[in-house]
Amino acid sequence: MVVVVLGVVAVIAVAVAGYLVATRGGDDGAPLPAGCEDSAEFVCITEVPTLSAEVLEVPFTTQATLSDGGTSILFTWSADAAADLVAGGNPEVEIWASGSPAQFPAADIPDGATEICALVGDASLTATPGSGNCQPLPDGA
Repeated sequence: MVVVVLGVVAVIAVAVAGYLVATRGGDDGAPLPAGCEDSAEFVCITEVPTLSAEVLEVPFTTQATLSDGGTSILFTWSADAAADLVAGGNPEVEIWASGSPAQFPAADIPDGATEICALVGDASLTATPGSGNCQPLPDGA
């Protein structure tokens, strides 16, 4: 009887641990969207950004400690630009070191941009590989 009870407790513990890992999320406890890394420092755009009053608002959650001139979120306007940034390139980047949501003037969105991507990095534009994700831009952006 003791062995059966211990076995049931072990199965429940494994199931709970698996659920917590699978649903571990951002600041509000919601699951992270697909494509978000679960690393020591990450940023995750949690939903499609909104455009209102000529301001693009990009909701995100992060496990990084942000500071001006230190660890920041580096936003790019495409996955290709994010990959270029990780490789040491110099794409157009918006640096954000404050809380969510990030806000950008709609006029700053490059013509033809269809998505926005975020990576953890620093003010010298050194990005951490695999530390973020992308979301499509809203219609009209």
